[in-house]
Amino acid sequence: MFAISLISIYDGIATNLAQNGDYNLAFEYYNKALEVAEYNQNVSEERKITLLINMGMAYSRIGKFDDAYIVTSDIKKLPRHPLNFREKQAHMSKMGIPKNKISNKKNLGKLSLISETFQRCYLEDKSTDAYFSKLIN
Repeated sequence: MFAISLISIYDGIATNLAQNGDYNLAFEYYNKALEVAEYNQNVSEERKITLLINMGMAYSRIGKFDDAYIVTSDIKKLPRHPLNFREKQAHMSKMGIPKNKISNKKNLGKLSLISETFQRCYLEDKSTDAYFSKLIN
């Protein structure tokens, strides 16, 4: 229980720092949360995935799409999200992601499930598709 709470605290601090533009410190806290998650067997895969997605989103906000891809590429399964697309779109818009960057496409190529989802939600423009294609081919 303590590990899960510590991960939530680190993740919350990191997300807050990223939203306020302090990405270097945010990544330090994301990495602290990852360390705790990796050394504790009581931490669910879903919690680890959420942490990696948050970290990937922060990388994408500063244009480090290669780091976002690397962080999210090892995730094997995606947790079911309780929100529908319209609710997710509203939430992502509040987080500062432009609506024209949010897509509900189902398939963007031969990407892992999480990378496909990440690309679909945050990296819709054509140059990004080409960028990801180069990475996997």
